[in-house]
Amino acid sequence: MLVGNAGLGKTHAALAIAGIVLDKGYDVIYVSSPDFFGKMEASRFDPSGDADTLLRTAATADLLILDDLGTEFVTPYFITTFYSLLNNRLGAGLPTIVTTNITDGSLLEKRYTEKISSRLSAFVPFNFVGEDIRAQKASE
Repeated sequence: MLVGNAGLGKTHAALAIAGIVLDKGYDVIYVSSPDFFGKMEASRFDPSGDADTLLRTAATADLLILDDLGTEFVTPYFITTFYSLLNNRLGAGLPTIVTTNITDGSLLEKRYTEKISSRLSAFVPFNFVGEDIRAQKASE
């Protein structure tokens, strides 16, 4: 779990890891949390089965990168889907990288329920600190 304020390079680090994993021949799924779960929710009643396919693909990828956790719209459907995704990946022993700006564990539990927070606590946190790189580049 890559944790820290915005603009510190969490997504960049996650994508660098993805590149290395891809070079080794493994499959990597990178998704933005709000985009992925928004698409899941929008397609859940679609008879084509897109939501099931999306979830199955994310749940079985060699590596899943879930970017910007904490920016999605939390609904009961999201909670159920997110729990299922985490639980399946942890149960299968599949690596998952999560990036988030939520630095307080108690906020994770308030936002996502105790069950999800418990599963997220199994992740090794890597704290990113420093100045917003985007702000620095904009002032140059």
